Amino acid sequence: MYQWYEAARICFVLLEDLLPEQPLEAYLTSCRWFSRGWTLQELIAPRLVEFFDQSLQFIGSKRDHVELISATTKIPPHILREGVEGASICVAAKLSWAAGRQTKRKEDAAYSLLGLFNVHMPLIYGEGDQAFQRLQEEIVKRHNDMTIFAWNPLERQLYERQYIGLFAPSPAHFANSFAIYPFDDVFIEFSTTNKGVLFTSEIRLRVVEQPGDDDPGVVYLFCLGMSSQYGGYERRRHTGIYLRKLGPRLYCRLGNIAMASFPWKATRRLSTLDVTATHILIDPIVATTNVPFLYRMSSVHVPCPGNIRVDKAYPTTLWDHTDSLYMSARFYGWTLHPVVLALSIWVCNVPLVLLCDYKVEPPVLKAFQPLQRPRETALIFQEKYREDGTSWQDLFLQAPSLETLNDTVFIDQGATSMRIRFTLESKHIWVLYKKITAKSLTFSIVHVPAGLDKPLSQSRIETKRLGLGSSPTHNEYVTYGRDTC
Repeated sequence: MYQWYEAARICFVLLEDLLPEQPLEAYLTSCRWFSRGWTLQELIAPRLVEFFDQSLQFIGSKRDHVELISATTKIPPHILREGVEGASICVAAKLSWAAGRQTKRKEDAAYSLLGLFNVHMPLIYGEGDQAFQRLQEEIVKRHNDMTIFAWNPLERQLYERQYIGLFAPSPAHFANSFAIYPFDDVFIEFSTTNKGVLFTSEIRLRVVEQPGDDDPGVVYLFCLGMSSQYGGYERRRHTGIYLRKLGPRLYCRLGNIAMASFPWKATRRLSTLDVTATHILIDPIVATTNVPFLYRMSSVHVPCPGNIRVDKAYPTTLWDHTDSLYMSARFYGWTLHPVVLALSIWVCNVPLVLLCDYKVEPPVLKAFQPLQRPRETALIFQEKYREDGTSWQDLFLQAPSLETLNDTVFIDQGATSMRIRFTLESKHIWVLYKKITAKSLTFSIVHVPAGLDKPLSQSRIETKRLGLGSSPTHNEYVTYGRDTC
């Protein structure tokens, strides 16, 4: 039908609810014709559209009232004049034109847009809201445009669901997407699967503080395009959605947060994470099952108080910034962690590298200073190991000296020395509003005089920390409690 309107020399529109004496500026676009779903194609496709009021009096053409119609429908004037053929309009903007329109049947909200996107699919009346999801799946097959995911939950839905799917339930969710346009330097391959939308190409996520939370943590931001709604090149903003990591290469959109909008310069300063072969759920039900918890069995948790900061965590596919832990590569953690878990961290303003061998129980830790072992550090944090890591066998073949390391590292501070010992303790932690058992990283610090070849015994450390021991001997300098610099 869209092609018929597009090929027509002229399209006549009778506005039966527009009275002859009513001023056009106030009443033209309030006519029911401008709010019906099927009439969107009648407005856009023909080059020449002529309007008539209730008395069949000619009141002007689409071109005569283009500014008035554009202000109401959010359709750019050049689209009303020339049509969408050859125009650079993103998917989200096109869907926003249908946001305020009504149809008698739910399915027609999707079927009336087929011609606008030049896609074809069977009409199945009775499928309800599923029709609009099918439309989006067909659009994804034909258009390489990530703005199709740039939609907002409705106001009343922001407090109803923690997770939502990647596709919008209806065109109404695109009401505020009229000023979005895609990145001109991004051409990402993505497709729908029975697991979700698969992004085969590399996508860039950003780690940001969760907005509007009394106890702010961090979540993932997936930028989908730019917004010109605020005017001017320097005032353009990045638009995106917030994600929660459920498992390795598996994410779900957060439903209790509106779409993100960041000044483009501020976005460039955010911590970035490049991932490949990543799924984002279409059906959010999976996020409410045991799937996220099964991936967190046998996890290694790295709490980040004021004295510790994580710079890098390899492999990135297993690391979750939100929960600050390594997930299992498989369900249930039966295989535990067959690869090297490598952390580049700062402890009390000292850079350290910490390796965790968790192939079997109990896990083994190895710590060293990167400045003392630059070759080994560069080897561990190679780009090729970033996503999937490396095996211990391969690592020891290339750096055999790492085999002799243990969980304690010696820091020379001139007149005194500091020894940091790392341990993993089984603890209960809260993730996804549920308590699980994980191996949680802790550390203790001992200060000793320079030249002392042994650290104070752990029993003496605990004795001094509890204040139960005698005064220090000439060999002891100071001892501090756990996690204290």
